[in-house]
Amino acid sequence: MDRYTAIVAVTSMILGTVMLGTIVAAFVHLRTRRHQGLDTSAAARIEDRLTRIEQAMDAVAVEVERISEAQRFTTRLLSERTKEQLGA
Repeated sequence: MDRYTAIVAVTSMILGTVMLGTIVAAFVHLRTRRHQGLDTSAAARIEDRLTRIEQAMDAVAVEVERISEAQRFTTRLLSERTKEQLGA
């Protein structure tokens, strides 16, 4: 694994962990507030917001994967070009 692929992998792991932690914290907060007599409209708004956060997190994960695939492709092309130049 080259340097840039490692950077993308580590960055995506960190972002995924942060987003997952945010979702878990919001879920715990929602459950705590529900027991304190939170009205159903507020719970529905929070649930909708969590759904949007989850969708955003999925979109970020897809984009990070696309970036890493592009990085691998570019690295492979540059590597092949270097091999051709050294062989010529």
